[in-house]
Amino acid sequence: MKIQADWERFASKVHARLVEGERIYGDASLEKCNLNLVDEIQQELEDIAGWGVLLWIRLERIKTLAKQLDEAR
Repeated sequence: MKIQADWERFASKVHARLVEGERIYGDASLEKCNLNLVDEIQQELEDIAGWGVLLWIRLERIKTLAKQLDEAR
């Protein structure tokens, strides 16, 4: 099943990031005070939202190009 392969690829990438983060920062996330950890998570979510906007803009540009190609046919 394709979703299983996609999930395994995603999980592998997450695992690699965790290993790299542990190599760079040690267990700092496990030791942070709760408020600092919440602040850091909120910042990450803001980054995700920002990427959503950038992706949306790029898809709008792709739609415009696709429409131009369709009209040229």
